[in-house]
Amino acid sequence: MPIKRRSACAVCDGIRLDAAVDLPGLPLTALYCRQKPRKPLRGIDQQLLICRDCGHAQTAAQIDPAALYDNHYGFRTSASVTAQRGTDFFIRFLEELSSAQRFRCSVDIGCNDLYLLKCLKGRANELVGIDPIWKFQRMTREAADIKVIGATIEEIDLPKALGAAPDLILCRHTLEHIFDPKAALRRLAAVASENALFVFEVPGFDALVRNYRFDHIFHQHLQYFNLSTFARLLHETGFESIGARENYHDWGTLLVAFKKKGE
Repeated sequence: MPIKRRSACAVCDGIRLDAAVDLPGLPLTALYCRQKPRKPLRGIDQQLLICRDCGHAQTAAQIDPAALYDNHYGFRTSASVTAQRGTDFFIRFLEELSSAQRFRCSVDIGCNDLYLLKCLKGRANELVGIDPIWKFQRMTREAADIKVIGATIEEIDLPKALGAAPDLILCRHTLEHIFDPKAALRRLAAVASENALFVFEVPGFDALVRNYRFDHIFHQHLQYFNLSTFARLLHETGFESIGARENYHDWGTLLVAFKKKGE
């Protein structure tokens, strides 16, 4: 199984990375099989690294996303009461920012089973979801009016795939899965309209530390942001924050709204 090793900070490119937590043989999670595999995957050595220069936390090893998010990846928002409640909190934050606005094109990065986009019907002329799980499942009739791209954001030609320049880009619990979040944000900035609104949600590292929830460190989550490191990420990629919230009841998540600088 291909594994990529981190040699520099994903936020500031610093190379002074300290191993704060050592996790030898860490098992994989969120993979479900109908039958016991003949050759089950063994645990993979993992570490949580802290950047001395900016304080960002990140895992040392990235397992090939094709192995993590194949047809055995089982998490679905619609099947989780906690995820639905978190989505409701996210939508309320979006409403505070743009309650009277109708969007031309809304894109959800990491759309999962389209739960968020279905909630936004009527708020945008076009709804687009991007998620690799759609390589392996069929579109349902109730989601027939949503354009779905079955791939990771790193894999696709965004201008060609999207067509129209989106003016609302949403991302719940996906940026932490991306090895190079700066590259992903720059690609999104290049295709978004000049006045586009971005609303992202990630697990909050401060809440993880405060609540001693080190069980939340696992292979799928490569990035562990707090408000300071997320602000540094935005600065590095040409964005500026326009608002933030914490959801204390969803294991401690951080929501950040932002736009391109100078708009």
